[in-house]
Amino acid sequence: MSRVIAGIGLGIALGALSALIAVAAAAGGHGSYGPAAVLFPYTMVSTRFLDGITMPFVALALIQFPVYGFAVAWMRERYGHWRSSGGVLALHVVAALVAIYARGDAFYP
Repeated sequence: MSRVIAGIGLGIALGALSALIAVAAAAGGHGSYGPAAVLFPYTMVSTRFLDGITMPFVALALIQFPVYGFAVAWMRERYGHWRSSGGVLALHVVAALVAIYARGDAFYP
């Protein structure tokens, strides 16, 4: 159980760092949303349909990395290996590729 808590904690730390990177790169709407699309793909794909970043998807972005940390640590605890992190990474990479090409038009370049 302590590994799961540590995984969530690591997810929180990585999520906070990722949020700082994405916000700094966006520069108040005058920069690039590329890092946000790579780091928070589910939220950025939503902009295609919602024409903006809405509060439910901000919440999704904030819990994304803690959920990743939980999933990897829980699978490690349950199955005893790190292959689960490859699945989480593959899911994220596919989502990031979709986000790069499918985010809303207002979020380019």
